[in-house]
Amino acid sequence: MNKTEKTTKTFVCKKSGQWYPFILLAPAPLIFFTIITSQISKLPFWDDYDSVLGFLLQLRGFPDAVGKIAFILTAQHNEYRLIFENCIFALDDSLLGHPHFALLAFIGNLSVLPICYFLWKALQRHPAEVRIAWFLPVSLILFQLNYAETLDWAMGGLQNLAVLAFALGSLYTLSLNTRRSFAAAALFLLLAISASGNGLILWPVCLLMLVEMKRWRQALAWFLLGLASIALYFLHYHRNLSQTGAHPSILHGLAHLNPAYFFSFLGSAVGENHDYIRYLSPLWGLVLFALFLWMFHKRAWRNNRFAFYLALFVLITALGVTCLRSDLGFGQSMSSRYKIYSDLFMIAVCIFLANLSVSKRTYRFLLTCTVLFALVNDVHGFIMLHQRGLLLQRGVEVYRHSGGTSGPVLPYSNRENLSEIEEHNQTFRVILHQSEIRGLYRLP
Repeated sequence: MNKTEKTTKTFVCKKSGQWYPFILLAPAPLIFFTIITSQISKLPFWDDYDSVLGFLLQLRGFPDAVGKIAFILTAQHNEYRLIFENCIFALDDSLLGHPHFALLAFIGNLSVLPICYFLWKALQRHPAEVRIAWFLPVSLILFQLNYAETLDWAMGGLQNLAVLAFALGSLYTLSLNTRRSFAAAALFLLLAISASGNGLILWPVCLLMLVEMKRWRQALAWFLLGLASIALYFLHYHRNLSQTGAHPSILHGLAHLNPAYFFSFLGSAVGENHDYIRYLSPLWGLVLFALFLWMFHKRAWRNNRFAFYLALFVLITALGVTCLRSDLGFGQSMSSRYKIYSDLFMIAVCIFLANLSVSKRTYRFLLTCTVLFALVNDVHGFIMLHQRGLLLQRGVEVYRHSGGTSGPVLPYSNRENLSEIEEHNQTFRVILHQSEIRGLYRLP
C-alpha cells in the first residue's frame, strides 16, 4: 500500500465510523433530485419558445419524412445546431402530440447521472477506501444547485447537461487506451457535437490526448473524423444568427479577449451578480487557473489523464465563451447555467488530488468546504427555482389578461433590459399564437 492509499484510508475507515462516507454519499443526490423534481415547471422558458415551439411548428410543415429528417439535422438556433435536442423534441411531439416541457426538462436533468458515473469510474484504479473518500467531495460538488437555471429549462438542460455527459464519456473512454474504447469515444464525440457546438472543443482536446499517448493511427482517424464533423456542422451555416454578432470570429474574439470575463466564468461556481459578491468569481477563477498550472507542472496527464484533460476542456470552453459572450456584460459570466463548468473544473482538481499524499487535516478541510458549498447552493437554488416558477406563472397570467398583447416573459429585476425583453416577447407571442392555431401547444 502506497502512502496516498494509507493516508486516505485513515480518513474514512475508522471502526467507529466506517459507514460515514456512505451516509454522506446518499443525501446529496437525494436532495438534488427531490428539489428539482418538485420545482420543475410545465411552462416554456425563454429559448424554449424558439428552440422547441418554433422548431416544431416548422417541422410540422414538412409533408414527408425526408424533409423532416433533413430539418432536424440542419435547423439552427442562434450559433448552435441542436441535433440531439431536435430529435428529443420531435420524438416528444410524435408520441404525446405536443411538447411536454416538464418531461423534457426532467430528461435533460437525467444527464447528471452519466456525468456522475464517468466521474466515479475515473477513480476506479484507486482502492475502495480511497475511491470513496475522494468521491465524497466530487459528489457534493456535482449534486448541488448552483446551476439551477439549467435544471428547470427544457432546452437548457438537454443542451448544457447532455453535451457534458457525452464529453465526459469521450474523455473517459479515450483515456482507457484500447481499440474498443476509441470507438466509444468517437461515438461520444459525435453525440457531444450533436448536443451543442461546445462539443467541437472535444476534437482538439482528445486529439492532444492521442498524440500524448503516441497513438498515431488513432490520432489520424480522430483528426479526419473531426474535420468531417466540422464540415457537416457548418454546412449552410448562418453566422448572422449569433446572439451578439459582436465578434465576427473566434480569432477576433481572442484578439480582444476580456480577462475579467474569462476568470469570472472559470470561477463562477462561487460568484453571483450582486454587489461585491460578483468579484469573488474572477478571484476564484485565478485560483483555479493557478491549480491548472500546478497540475501541468506535476505532469497530471501521466498519472491522471482524465482529470487533466477534463480541466483542459473546461479551460478552452471558458476561452470560447469569453470570445463569443463577453460583450453581453461581466455579470453574464456568472450566469447559473455556466456554473456547471466551474464545478467540473473543481471536480477535476479533486480527482487529481486522489493521486497525491494529502494530509488528514487538508482532506477534512476540503470535505467541510464542499459540504458547506453544497448546503448553501441547495438553499439558494431552491429559492431561485421557486421564485422563477412563480414568475413564469405570473407571466402567463399577464399574457392571458392582456389578450395576448403582453408577456409571457417578465423581468427578474430592474437591472434587466426591458426593451430587449419586450423585443423577445413579441417573437414569443407570435410563436404562441401560431402554436394555438395549429394545435401544437397552449399555455396551461
